[in-house]
Amino acid sequence: MLAAPKSSCRVDTLVIESTYGAKTHDSRKQCSVKLKLVIEKAVADNCVVLIPAFSIGRTQELLYELEQIIHVESIKNLTKKTKTIKVLNMNQNII
Repeated sequence: MLAAPKSSCRVDTLVIESTYGAKTHDSRKQCSVKLKLVIEKAVADNCVVLIPAFSIGRTQELLYELEQIIHVESIKNLTKKTKTIKVLNMNQNII
């Protein structure tokens, strides 16, 4: 993460561009779910996901969300494998 910027001077008037300022956005959770679904579909279809990211802040948020998706999925897969191993061991003990 980048360090927070420091103000260089006092500003009387600030004009900024705000392309999406008047739009209602999905929650972060909804966006994360949508991103996960897109990635899952791309993987299933053997495709590529190309995500343009034009600002450092948005790119950091996107990388964070991707890391969360990867981390959660790896834990789910590990849990599934562990459950499968336990089931196999139970079956072996029964025989």
